[in-house]
Amino acid sequence: MSVIEQQHNPISSIHSQPEISGNCQSGTLIIIGGRAERQTLHAIGDYINPPKDLAVVTLASDEPEPNYENYKNIFGQIGMDCLHFGMEKRSEQDLSIETSGVFVTGGKQDMLMERLAGTPLSRELGSYYRKGGTIIGTSAGASFMGQIMPVGDSYAPGFGFITPIIDQHFSQKNRKERLIGLVQKFPDRIGIGIDENTAVIYKDDDIHVMGEGDVYVITPTKGEVVLREGDVVNLSMYSSSLKIN
Repeated sequence: MSVIEQQHNPISSIHSQPEISGNCQSGTLIIIGGRAERQTLHAIGDYINPPKDLAVVTLASDEPEPNYENYKNIFGQIGMDCLHFGMEKRSEQDLSIETSGVFVTGGKQDMLMERLAGTPLSRELGSYYRKGGTIIGTSAGASFMGQIMPVGDSYAPGFGFITPIIDQHFSQKNRKERLIGLVQKFPDRIGIGIDENTAVIYKDDDIHVMGEGDVYVITPTKGEVVLREGDVVNLSMYSSSLKIN
């Protein structure tokens, strides 16, 4: 039996990080469903302000250094510089993010949250977002953005930038039933399922879809809406409980 089935009142144990507040100025989230190809990453780069450099957070990865070198090479090919925010960097007391954007890699979202917990990097990510910064996440780095994140056939607290539940590799890994189950368990939330090589630009509850796949918006009352490249919608039409209080 999964944790979803076991817990009587699971929402009581789900809390956003204390540095995130829906009442403050928020930045932009670029949420990728995994396996983004060069064309999609290049399009995402248009949302990054000059000097177009990225703080690359690799805490979700079992191999942070090789993971960073891979993305450093990928982003370098499209004219973007990178700085590594990994296992050692996360604990620097005077840590400050001064890059044009933050990129959170894939891996394991529960490990990402465990490694972030209580660190200066966690606090700085919250501050960076409050000040209007742009945070990009792919795969595990996408799912961790919500207050609730899918983990296997269960769930765990996410970072809490936004209230929708984010799932990734959506069609490719047949994750619709998993996301539907979470939305049914948390009926005040909506679910957003993102296919591979597909991204959602999320700003002030408006989402803009780019890439080759589909984006699924799932609600407990209005069912499923499928969005494709170029679609722009305001999520408040699907839920009145998007903001973090």
